[in-house]
Amino acid sequence: TEKIRYFLDGTSLKRGIIEPTITDVDDDAGGTADIYQYLSASEEISTIAQYVQNDTEPLFYYYNEDYPTDVVNNPLTTPADPTDARLVRIYVLTNVDPNQLPDTREIDTSIQLRNLKENY
Repeated sequence: TEKIRYFLDGTSLKRGIIEPTITDVDDDAGGTADIYQYLSASEEISTIAQYVQNDTEPLFYYYNEDYPTDVVNNPLTTPADPTDARLVRIYVLTNVDPNQLPDTREIDTSIQLRNLKENY
């Protein structure tokens, strides 16, 4: 599985992907085991969106399993503990030129982490 990160570089939203380097090592039972390493030098970075204006708004909001009934503890404070997150909200504000029309566009979506879902 690759390692993926999303980050802002100025007003560009970028995605970095690192494919693992797999090394076989001898294990204690006389067999071999795979060791996965993610070397940042092999990261491939691409631009996903330009003109992002999230100066004061985070790109990502994280929510625990008690959301939406618990709005006191949600969204989680960042950096959030990944084991607590059950829902991720992605909120992107874009505007080619904030000083001219059209106004800022909002791109907003939420993703429930399916493998952690407990309310079937």
